[in-house]
Amino acid sequence: MRSFCSATDGDIFSATEALALLGELRSRTVRPTTLIRTTMYLGEPENSGSFGFQVWAYAKVKEAKLPSGKKWSRIGAEAVDVVDEFTRGEVAMERTYKVKDLVHTEDGENGDVAEPVELNKEDLIRAYKYGKDLIPFAEEDRDAMKLQTEKGFSIIGFVKNAEISREIFINDPMQIIPDPGATGNSKNMFEVLALSLKTKDVCALVRYVRIKDAPPKIGVLIPHIGKRIWCAWIQIPFKEDVREYAFTTLAPLLLDPGASTTQSQSFSESSSASLATTALNYGGLSSTGESKRKKMNFRTVDSAEADRRIDQFIDDMDLSTAIVDDDGEKFEAYKSIDIFNPGYQRIYQCIAYRVMNPGEKKLPPLDPRFVAGVLPMPELVEKAKRSFELVKDSFSIIKIETDKEDNRKRFKKGVDNAEDIERDVISAAAASAANINPTSDVTTFSFVSGSTVTSVGSAEPVADFAALLSRGDPVVSTAAMNQLAARVVAFVRESLGAQFYPKAISCIVALRRESIARKECIRYNDLLVELKALTADNSDQIQCKPFWAALKKESNTVGLITKQDVSESAFNVEEAAEFFETAALPASIIELEPVEEDDQDLIDMLD
Repeated sequence: MRSFCSATDGDIFSATEALALLGELRSRTVRPTTLIRTTMYLGEPENSGSFGFQVWAYAKVKEAKLPSGKKWSRIGAEAVDVVDEFTRGEVAMERTYKVKDLVHTEDGENGDVAEPVELNKEDLIRAYKYGKDLIPFAEEDRDAMKLQTEKGFSIIGFVKNAEISREIFINDPMQIIPDPGATGNSKNMFEVLALSLKTKDVCALVRYVRIKDAPPKIGVLIPHIGKRIWCAWIQIPFKEDVREYAFTTLAPLLLDPGASTTQSQSFSESSSASLATTALNYGGLSSTGESKRKKMNFRTVDSAEADRRIDQFIDDMDLSTAIVDDDGEKFEAYKSIDIFNPGYQRIYQCIAYRVMNPGEKKLPPLDPRFVAGVLPMPELVEKAKRSFELVKDSFSIIKIETDKEDNRKRFKKGVDNAEDIERDVISAAAASAANINPTSDVTTFSFVSGSTVTSVGSAEPVADFAALLSRGDPVVSTAAMNQLAARVVAFVRESLGAQFYPKAISCIVALRRESIARKECIRYNDLLVELKALTADNSDQIQCKPFWAALKKESNTVGLITKQDVSESAFNVEEAAEFFETAALPASIIELEPVEEDDQDLIDMLD
């Protein structure tokens, strides 16, 4: 044994030492294998003026996938006549193809029996969805669909490093080195390119094709200069790969109440956050939008003090100097090369334990070392305890209990609302650029100047309604009341669960208040009657029925307008009290001419 170890450069361990080594954290050793050995061209390969040099590419970073367990059968493992002991109990999978809606019909004892038709793999071709249809393509069609590309790397340009955002990097980076066995000036050309990129503070935009006629990928070539010169190729997305989402702006929190509103500014829809801040500033929200700012601001201390406390908390949790050695020297903690994947380590711990203890049914407890790399360091937590409490005290944040809602619906609601707000901010910016002065104290994004609101929208309908009423035009006010009533019905019909119920009820409250103030009760009472019919048990609008229970809880503020409120009302106090208690409509309700929904743009009326 010793002579064998000596000949193979091995080591000998006792059983105790071997078991101890088996319990150590370790990563899987991967043999370095090139992903591609090809030519990197400067320019297009087919052009006579282009030139290239030989390079090798390795996977620099690649996610270590957890091992997938094979299908195993106890019956197969216990079988006596097993041909191969190494595959004992292993299960093989066979795939069959059957047509869903084509059947053979055979006469059976109980009548016709339908069985799906089974097909051979050779009888199948690929089909792609186009709308609801499947469009088939034969093999020769698929060959014609392929792009005609050549294997290799091609440098197509250069870009400043500052223009490349790290968040757009996708997939696994590759390490590019010059071909070790290349002759001539190939290695020198590669090193000159890398040094030039480093000196100029740029990276190369490089097209990569893995094999002939494969779809091309675009990436950036970033130089690394050290003991060895190499470059990292990291893929960047195409337009189709980028996910763009809109979220509610935080511009009111960024505004400076003392900011000037006299400067001129041109606005562009692509300027996003800066556009929102500038639009609100120049549109007058700095001076009139204090209520909106207060609604979003949960700080209990001034902004400067909140910033100072958060900075202190970040300093206390700083990982760059978290580890101190025996000599007092500080080192960075949580480096990627020092953190082991807890899932990977746990599964191998269980496999090794089951191998050493085949008769043991229970698995070993989780080794705390596995999760140490994904939990905060206790020393840092203790150090930052005071600064963390100060950060908590800087904001008055309370937990709000909400109805459970499907994540996709909740996300869509947030995106839709953000899109409305973004659109309103852009409109406000345009109005500001045209030197339109605000004439209303309403502080919604959709009208930082009063003349920008032309109808009751879905983002902030109550505020839009108030802005239209502030014009003081009776015709505009009547149209706005009709639109607000129509918006309530739309909210109830289109709500996903209780998503739009709070908005609908707030609209009803605003409409009731204005109707009483104007001594006009017909439109409001008709709306409640319409809602009761819409949510009745015999209604075909099943999704609307839960709204009545929500409205009933607010009956004190959204009840019918009675004769006591407006003398022209058709309802007395007793009928109004019974309205939410009975399923039938009050007898005093007569058939009225339906009020036409006024969807036209009110811009002419505003003028």
